[in-house]
Amino acid sequence: MREQQVSELGQMIRKARTERELSTRSLADMIGVDKATIIRIESGEFRSPKPNILQNLASALDLPLSDLYALAHYTEPTTLPTLAPYLRAKYTRIPPHEVAELEHTLHQILKRHGYDGNGPAPGEDET
Repeated sequence: MREQQVSELGQMIRKARTERELSTRSLADMIGVDKATIIRIESGEFRSPKPNILQNLASALDLPLSDLYALAHYTEPTTLPTLAPYLRAKYTRIPPHEVAELEHTLHQILKRHGYDGNGPAPGEDET
């Protein structure tokens, strides 16, 4: 991250935190980090906060995650994950061979109904 972006990210977070009358400690407790992490981010010392920390900050401070990611030079995914990685992340106790079985079964069902299994075409899932 460039110096200006580090500073802007810190200022945005500090402003949102103070507007909500939160201390650095209370915000840190809310998102599961130590107080020093909040202080370092707000002061611009923390040059590369992890995406999950930014996600938790956005949620706690009601800030657009895309704004925080933009300042940190992270990009938000524009597509959904494929089924196997999703199932592995969501259902960690399902063995890999059963995840593969679920994925295979779903692809067979999708094929029967005329879907290719790669997600919606552009515009298909928009309301």
